[in-house]
Amino acid sequence: MLIAATFGAALLFWFITKPWVTDPTWSSVDYHTWLWPLLALMVIGAIAGTALTLLDTYYLRFAASGVIGLAFLMAFGLTMLNLLAIAVMLLFHFWAMRNMRGTLRNHLTINFRSVVNSGMRHVITPLLIMISFAYFANPNVQASAEHNQLPPAITKAVETVSRVISRNELSGLSPNQQIQTERQLNQEVIDFLNREAKPYRRYFPPVLAFGLFIVLEGLAFLFVPISSYAAAGLFNLLKSLEFIRISEKDVKAQELFLS
Repeated sequence: MLIAATFGAALLFWFITKPWVTDPTWSSVDYHTWLWPLLALMVIGAIAGTALTLLDTYYLRFAASGVIGLAFLMAFGLTMLNLLAIAVMLLFHFWAMRNMRGTLRNHLTINFRSVVNSGMRHVITPLLIMISFAYFANPNVQASAEHNQLPPAITKAVETVSRVISRNELSGLSPNQQIQTERQLNQEVIDFLNREAKPYRRYFPPVLAFGLFIVLEGLAFLFVPISSYAAAGLFNLLKSLEFIRISEKDVKAQELFLS
């Protein structure tokens, strides 16, 4: 059940994320375009974290991790770059499994939020890396290295800044004058950036992909605790439905004496 739930959440996450990666507006103040992908990220983080913690064997845990990669291939296609991204994810998830299972074994009483939180960053981070890989492979981003043009993300960032300036600094002008000034400012800044960036345009795709990862990773301080709390809520739900049972057992503990 956990593997099936992980696969369903992964499909939802990657297909919600795909339009955002294909036509990224992460540099824009328009939050509607990135709100749903980020919410889906926290959902898949919670479900995957729960699966990697609760499944009994490494085979099942890697199966849960693998279906996330399968959903990624279904959304973005089978390429060597995407396979590399999945390999990176599996490595991070192995690290997450070790941390979460180790924390679970070392707890006398089970605090599931604390347990899953110990490995949640290693669940979330590879998903952000995979998003960055998919963005790097975006034909529009790759085209920016071949043609004398700025990538869409930079163009949209310029448009956003111009719009903010026109609202705050040009409020005394008529609406038509504001629109004309905004367009002129857009074009001048874009022309300037095109001229200055022309010798370096072959570096645009990797720089932008890395920049996207840094932006998303910088928000991990929000993703990780929220996903951990959501995982704890899922754990309590499964326990109330009796999919999970907790039993007590006697354990031996070491004592230290001076001889």
